[in-house]
Amino acid sequence: MNKFLIVILLICSLKAEAQPVSALAAGDSLYAIGDYQRAIEKFEIAGEGLSVKYKLAKGYEAIGNDSKALTIYENIEKIYPDATIAKTAYGKLLYGTSRYPEAKNIFIELMMKNPINANTSYYLGLIGEKQNDTLSLKNFKQAYYLNPQYS
Repeated sequence: MNKFLIVILLICSLKAEAQPVSALAAGDSLYAIGDYQRAIEKFEIAGEGLSVKYKLAKGYEAIGNDSKALTIYENIEKIYPDATIAKTAYGKLLYGTSRYPEAKNIFIELMMKNPINANTSYYLGLIGEKQNDTLSLKNFKQAYYLNPQYS
C-alpha cells in the first residue's frame, strides 16, 4: 500500500513538473503554424526564463502588439543584458516603431560586442538614414564590406 502511494505521488509530481515543458512545446507548435494568440497563452504558462520571455515577445510582435513586445524586451534587457538574439530583436522592433535613438543605442552596444556583424552595421545605417546622419553611408559601406549581400 505504501509503495503504491509513493508511486502515485511520484507520478503526480512528475506530471506537475512536465506541464511547463509541454506548454512550451505546444506554444512552439502553435507559433510555427501561425496561431500566435494561442501560442502566447501557452508561453505564459510555460514558466520563466529567457527562452520563454523571448518567445512571448515574438508572439506579441507577430500579432501586432508592439507595446507589449517592447515591454517584454525591456524586461529581458534588464534581466539578461548579454542576450544578443533578444537584444537584436529588441533593436529591430525599436527601429520598426520609429524609436530611433533607443534603437541606435542598442545597435551600438551590439556593435561593440561583435564588430563584424554586418546586420548591426546595416541597422545603424538605416537608423542614421532616418535621422539624417552623415555616418549612415559609412555604416552601409561597413555592412557591405562585411557581407556583400547587403547591396
